[in-house]
Amino acid sequence: MQEIHTQYRKLGIMVLSKALDDLCPTFYGEAEEDKQLKIKERIAFFKKSEVELDAEWEVLETEAQEELDNFEKERNNIFSKIERTNNSERVKSKISGFEDKKKARVDYLYRKMEREISLLNEKIPSMDERRASQALARIESLKTSTEAKIKKTELRYNTIIKNTMNSDNSERVAERLEQSKKVWERKYNELRDKYLVKESIYNNKRMEFDQIRIACQGFIEEGKSIKHWCTLSEIPVKTCYKEAVKRTKMINRDYSKLEEILKDIISGNYEQRIASDNSRPITYKGN
Repeated sequence: MQEIHTQYRKLGIMVLSKALDDLCPTFYGEAEEDKQLKIKERIAFFKKSEVELDAEWEVLETEAQEELDNFEKERNNIFSKIERTNNSERVKSKISGFEDKKKARVDYLYRKMEREISLLNEKIPSMDERRASQALARIESLKTSTEAKIKKTELRYNTIIKNTMNSDNSERVAERLEQSKKVWERKYNELRDKYLVKESIYNNKRMEFDQIRIACQGFIEEGKSIKHWCTLSEIPVKTCYKEAVKRTKMINRDYSKLEEILKDIISGNYEQRIASDNSRPITYKGN
């Protein structure tokens, strides 16, 4: 059990040492002149590399945004073209027109029949028996022929309406749109993965050429993680942050936020400060 405890303590010390050395190594054992030269070189190297990294990230961001904008524009144009082929509303409008025409034709046939029957009925009282009988027969004939015409009209228009309804392509358009969405979702994932790879390459580069800013950000934003490794290492959090301030001063970087954290540690407000910190313990990956 003691051996496991010792191993964890060593691991914690390694993690914290790596984080502090990423700010600035102490160059322990070096001659003061050599030490100052190496610190000066470190300051110059990372000042230059940070400018280059920022410019590279800006280019990567711009490139990604432009490609995403073009992707969304092309995708939306395709979706719009597919949606415009949907003839559902035009079909509804045609059907409504045919229904109106059918009703108008049927109404016309009824009115014509009633008008002719009314004229015959008016004349029947003045007719002799033979002519009256012929008039009554004519009325029945008008009713029969009108009903036949109405049925023929309804059959013709109902057939037209049915064929028009069958021409509605809304379901096929919906299927095409759904298939297109799947294609474009795959294309989006490919685009996203492409830039995730680029971002991963960039972040790996940062681990080597942006050590100072990453380390400083870790001490400022990952309080719970720092406390975790301090507890594991049996090193006071205050001692760790004092060293972080010292290392940051060595390379002439802004240490004001680190001093604020240190003040909170001394005043007992550190726990409250890191209460909202959602970071997880840093995983040690070596140099």
